[in-house]
Amino acid sequence: MSDLGNKEIFSRNLKYYMNLYNKSRNDICKDLGFSYTTFTSWYNGDFYPRIDKIEMLANYFNIEKSDLIEEHHNNATEFDEQFKICGKRLTELRTNLGLTIEELSKKTNISTILLERYEKGIVGKMKQPTILNLANFYNVNPVWLMGYDVPMERQKEESNVFPVPDIPKKVPVVGKISAGMPILAIENIEGYEFAPSSQIKEGYTYFYLKVQGDSMNLKFNEGDIVLVQKQDFLENDQIGVILVNGDDATVKKYKSENGLVILEPMSTNPENTVQIYDPKKIDIKIVGKVISYQGKI
Repeated sequence: MSDLGNKEIFSRNLKYYMNLYNKSRNDICKDLGFSYTTFTSWYNGDFYPRIDKIEMLANYFNIEKSDLIEEHHNNATEFDEQFKICGKRLTELRTNLGLTIEELSKKTNISTILLERYEKGIVGKMKQPTILNLANFYNVNPVWLMGYDVPMERQKEESNVFPVPDIPKKVPVVGKISAGMPILAIENIEGYEFAPSSQIKEGYTYFYLKVQGDSMNLKFNEGDIVLVQKQDFLENDQIGVILVNGDDATVKKYKSENGLVILEPMSTNPENTVQIYDPKKIDIKIVGKVISYQGKI
């Protein structure tokens, strides 16, 4: 079932951000002009707000609408350490320029309250335009600014992290894919990583899959994560994620010839051999196409 319109999920996320920003129901109703009774019905999960009200709340907390309406499994602690690193870097950048919070606020049009929270590392989410705004102001790599172990300098050429113009988008990391279980089931998700927005198309579902084994080590290694665009077809010679006969999914180079499916490893290990299947006899299910990969997380 889709998360969209789920009253309980919205209520849970709303309470999370209210607690994070130390806001009471009275505070929000006063600031945004909501009826206390109506807002309490959203807060308690009795009713679901209209999309314009969700957008008002998202803007109020400086987050995306999806942060309020979608299920999140990492609200509590997953990014705590990352945001502490981010906060430390923001503080050092500002103090190196000899700026006060108030002066930085005027130069970036970001409120002093948000800037203080960012620097203390106690904010649960930074909007993508805000990340780019600060990265552009300080002339640093936006991914480094977010707390990741990548070069501080902007990338002059496209790399296997992100090209500079890309806005990173959060994507779930899946440990394995098994037949009969939804890919993004809670028990499958091991965390979240960021993907460049240039590789994310509207209308598709994306996830990272952690590579296991050495059958594709000419392309990527065990422990790397591959970005997968969920779809049920592949062109010949594309690398994809395929379920074979109900076993866990495998990542291989795909071909279809003379009614047969050929899964080809790209490996230095001779024990990894070409697999040939007749889809009339063996159940073959294409899960998605591999778009890119990142080194070990």
